[in-house]
Amino acid sequence: MTKSSRKKALYYVGLAALALFVGLSGFMITSRKNNHHTNTPAQQTVCDGICVALRAEKADPDTITVKAGEFVQFNSADGKTHRLSLGKGGEDHDHSGPFNSGDFKADEAWRVQFKEPGTFSFHDHYNPDINILVVVYNPAKS
Repeated sequence: MTKSSRKKALYYVGLAALALFVGLSGFMITSRKNNHHTNTPAQQTVCDGICVALRAEKADPDTITVKAGEFVQFNSADGKTHRLSLGKGGEDHDHSGPFNSGDFKADEAWRVQFKEPGTFSFHDHYNPDINILVVVYNPAKS
């Protein structure tokens, strides 16, 4: 491979990575709002933004980092009903904060907009072993 063709290949890989990053930034849906977040039930499990798949005993991924203002969509990927809220699952099961998905089934999803920076730990009421950590940050301003 010549030096010129390697540069061209790296250019196209970089361009593809940029397109993927822009595609993962999510899109805005509004329903119920407050200053910290927006909860939105989604009727479809197709996700063109930041997605978390809820599977039998785990979330995939179980830790994500997003910019303030972005949406995260939680999909039932195991054909079961899920219900997410803040707090730890497992033996030390607790609840805190305003986030609560309500029940959503295999053909549904839960979409949340995180408007403020912070660390949010979610669990599934129907499977307390499913825990998800969402870290929200403000991008640096120039």
